[in-house]
Amino acid sequence: MRKHLRVRTFEKLAIPLKVVATDFWNRSEVVFDSGNLITAIFDPVKVRGSVLIDGGAVNPVPYDLLRGECDILVAVDVSSFQIPKRRDKKPMPLESILSTFDIMQGSVVSEKRRAFPPDIYCRPPLVNVSILEFHRAEEIMKAAAPDVGRFKRELGKRLSGKNPVVKNSRLRR
Repeated sequence: MRKHLRVRTFEKLAIPLKVVATDFWNRSEVVFDSGNLITAIFDPVKVRGSVLIDGGAVNPVPYDLLRGECDILVAVDVSSFQIPKRRDKKPMPLESILSTFDIMQGSVVSEKRRAFPPDIYCRPPLVNVSILEFHRAEEIMKAAAPDVGRFKRELGKRLSGKNPVVKNSRLRR
């Protein structure tokens, strides 16, 4: 990851970024928006005295962190859903655990969308992509391609007549 990043800190980014992690023992959200960018949260890590895991455990699509900081609030949900070849097939234990996590994340996102709807919500049709299948990025991008046009049209409608500004940003339009 270090090899591909042009900047090393949140402060040097042209567009503000917030990354969500989960405090494992306190079961709470931790938001990173300053300091080192390379604090990857795939394996549990200890940061400032807390054990942190993937932020999806508490906030799978953290668009709500930007409420009030932008003109148009966009949520992009890249969660997948499984369609088994046989509905009577019993999942393997690991598949059951990961799918249960997916189901719970979907419920969290649905409830958050009801309570705090974004201006634009995008969810590409990712079918039968496991939570750990990062190697399928090219296939995932192809599956999402049709949604890019819909997203551009929706964003165009929202932007017509507006002069968008990313609030509190070094990037101004």
